[in-house]
Amino acid sequence: MNSLATAFANRLSGSSNFLAVLDNGQWTRHAWPEVHARSENVAEWLLNADVTALGLSGEPTIELIAAILGAFQAGAAVSIAHGP
Repeated sequence: MNSLATAFANRLSGSSNFLAVLDNGQWTRHAWPEVHARSENVAEWLLNADVTALGLSGEPTIELIAAILGAFQAGAAVSIAHGP
């Protein structure tokens, strides 16, 4: 993980703030350490599978955001497709 990704991960894992995601018309709060834990799982999977680029699509869910952060931590390129 590069130094910027390390600093970002340190900040997220110790944050007392939250991320709010609109899910089925309802705002759902997720603590940043939870988001970070999910992103670490994605990063580990990407590194173990030797994935260097990740394509994502869909609604801006907690999983999508964690995947973006995980790719950043793993040093993988990310492409995000926005549907109609």
